[in-house]
Amino acid sequence: MKKPNKMKFIFEDNYWWEVVDDDKIYTKQKGYRNLNKKLPITEASDIYDLDWSCLLHRNSPYGWIAPDGTWFGCRENQIDEVADKFLLQDETILELNGWVKVYFSWFSHTREWYRKGMIVNPKQAETLLEKGFNIHFSEIQEDEKNE
Repeated sequence: MKKPNKMKFIFEDNYWWEVVDDDKIYTKQKGYRNLNKKLPITEASDIYDLDWSCLLHRNSPYGWIAPDGTWFGCRENQIDEVADKFLLQDETILELNGWVKVYFSWFSHTREWYRKGMIVNPKQAETLLEKGFNIHFSEIQEDEKNE
């Protein structure tokens, strides 16, 4: 039985890039470009086998808040990637499971938060307050058992 081919990646600019054709890397923003051969190549069976903690930026104003209030800050344009590659869940699944998404709204040109039902638990409200949001008491769930 033939072993599946491992994928090749390099870590550059605080991100994992896929190596293609042994001399190029693929980036979503710029397409293909030449590989920096000075960087070590990492092999993995799957893109999800890599350490994606590089996406996290604790002091970022954007990111995810877990139901326990834990903050997973990231760059504004990497919220979906944090969900997919670091938290290993689709954004919709996180939202359905009570996670809060803090993002930049291109509609209102401000930072906003979203949680299914727009009601947060007290721990999430505390994190939102720490991140500079004003929370009205009607947006805080009184009884955490009703989540």
